[in-house]
Amino acid sequence: MITADIANYTTYACSAIAALLIIVRLVVSKFQPKLLDISFFIAIFGLAAIVARVIVTYYVLKLGTASDVLAKMKNTTTTDLDAEDLKNIKKGSILSLFARILTTCIIWSMNLLLLLLYRRLVAHLPWVKHAITGTFVFIALSYFAVIAATFLECRPFHLYWQISPAPGACVNAYSQTMVQCLANVITDLILMGISIPILFIQGSRATHRARIFGLIALSAFCIVVTCVRLTYVFEGGSFQETRVFWASISVAVAALVANAPVIYGSLKIMQRSKRTTYAYGDGYGMANPRAKGTADMMLEDVERMDGITKHTSIAVSHIKAGDDVPLLPMPLIE
Repeated sequence: MITADIANYTTYACSAIAALLIIVRLVVSKFQPKLLDISFFIAIFGLAAIVARVIVTYYVLKLGTASDVLAKMKNTTTTDLDAEDLKNIKKGSILSLFARILTTCIIWSMNLLLLLLYRRLVAHLPWVKHAITGTFVFIALSYFAVIAATFLECRPFHLYWQISPAPGACVNAYSQTMVQCLANVITDLILMGISIPILFIQGSRATHRARIFGLIALSAFCIVVTCVRLTYVFEGGSFQETRVFWASISVAVAALVANAPVIYGSLKIMQRSKRTTYAYGDGYGMANPRAKGTADMMLEDVERMDGITKHTSIAVSHIKAGDDVPLLPMPLIE
C-alpha cells in the first residue's frame, strides 16, 4: 500500500534526480555547438514544471481529492465531512488536475528534447526528416489530447470535487491516464524506430553504436515503466498516492532518457578540448611556425558530439616568424 508519505518522498527523490539531470545538461551545454538553441529553453521549461509539480503534489496529498474520499467512504458507513473538509477537497481536486498537466508538460518536454537529439543524429537521412516532422506533429496533437482529457473527463466540471451524490467514475481519471500513457508509449516507439537506422549507418564506430543501442534500451525501459504505471493505477483504484508515486518515477525515467546522452556527449567534448591545446611548440606533432617565415597548415579534428561528426579546422596562413599568435580552432560552416 502506497501511503501519502511514500508518495511524497518518491516525488522529492525523483524530482531531484530529474532536476539535477536537466541542470547538469544546461551547465555542460556550453560545450555544444549551439548554446542557446530551442532545446536549451525546452529544458528550462521542463525544469520549471518539475519544481512546480513538487509544490502542487504536496498540497494535493495534504488536502485530498474527491476520488480518494469516495474510495474510502466505500469501506465506512460514516461521512464526517464538514464545510472545511469539503472546501479542502475542492482545492485538492482542482490542484490534482494541474498536477496531471504538469506531469504531461514534463514528459512531453523530455520527448521533445529526445526528438531534437535524434534530428541532429540523422539529419542526413531524407526519409527520417519526414518521420521526425510527423513525430513533432504527433507530439503536439497528443499533448492537446491529454490536456482535453484532463479537463473534459468530468462534465459538468464541478463533478471533479463533488462528493454527494456520487459523481461517477470520471473522478478516477482513468481516461486521462489511458490517453497520457498510450500517447507516451507510442511516442517512445516512434523515437526508437527513428534511432534504429543509426545502428546500420556505414562507417559508424562501435562505441557510437553502443551508445545508440543504450539509448534504445533506455526508451524501452521507459515504455515498461509507463505500462507498469498504467497497470497499478487501474488495479489500485486510482488512489492519488499511487498516481503520484508512478508519475514521479515516469518523470525521472523520462529525464534520464532525454538528458543522459547529451550530458555524456558534452563531457566527452570537454575532455577532448582539455587534451587538445593548440599553441606554438606544444608537441602535438605540429611544426613550430617560429622556425619558418611562412606556414600554410590545415588540421582537421574529427569530433564526436552527441554522435554527430563535426569537422573543426585550423588554418594558419602566412604567419611571420615574429608573430606570437596562438593557433585557435575555427569551426567550419557547413
